[in-house]
Amino acid sequence: MKHWRNRVPFLLLTIINVIMLIYTFTKSKEDKKNIFVMLITNIGIAYIFEYFVLNLFRAYKYMPKVFKQQTIDNIFGAILSQAVFVPITSVFITALNLRWKAKLLFGLYFYIIDIFFLKLKVYKHNWWKSVYTLTLIPIYFVISDKWHSLLKKDNPIIKLLTLYLSILSTGINLYFLLAVMGVYRFGKGKYPSWREHFIIAPIYCMFLSLYAAWANIKRGLLPKLSILLVCFGVDSLLIKMNILKTKFRIPIENLFVHVSMIIVSWSYKRWIYEYRK
Repeated sequence: MKHWRNRVPFLLLTIINVIMLIYTFTKSKEDKKNIFVMLITNIGIAYIFEYFVLNLFRAYKYMPKVFKQQTIDNIFGAILSQAVFVPITSVFITALNLRWKAKLLFGLYFYIIDIFFLKLKVYKHNWWKSVYTLTLIPIYFVISDKWHSLLKKDNPIIKLLTLYLSILSTGINLYFLLAVMGVYRFGKGKYPSWREHFIIAPIYCMFLSLYAAWANIKRGLLPKLSILLVCFGVDSLLIKMNILKTKFRIPIENLFVHVSMIIVSWSYKRWIYEYRK
């Protein structure tokens, strides 16, 4: 029962943000695919930020008390923050065309949440400060607006980066789930630490997502099929180096996961390169 004291604040924010997302989809004049692309792109941007600030430099710690293992629980709290709370709010602002006052107001909103979570002891700072949240969140909202504008202008670099971030955010979520299920584990030695896993796994996703994004924009079937070859090669190399542990008996079985991601990336490519004005 004591764990619910930690879970309830995260649960309430999740409910609030799901309602905001439903409202955005129903009330915004934007095409629904545009809204989805905005969301997964914002998640990707947030994940890259979180990788450096949390995974590498341990700026803060989440304690939702959903998982017994503390590192997994911490990362899960980060996923809620960076895949639910902040990106959905950002899409809400962009899709509904809210202006600078809304950005400042929601920046203050997250600043208050930051302080409130600290008082509830469901989250703590190591070297992070609440003022950083107050300052950086509105900047993130501005980036979301500008990104959306450049996509509508068919900016080729932004379209490629959007495809990359879309694949990356999906891959990170998928590999978190597979890690929790015990299917994948990254790190040296027989029993690598979860901290080591969550440093290596995002790099693995970043590399494969970058290659998949590049291959998807190339003409012809061969570049797209080469994604499977690259995935197979990377998995085989990491297994041989004892960096990747998997419950699959042979590397080729891992390709089921990669094939699923490739199919998803094809849909992303079509939606992004048909982003409606």
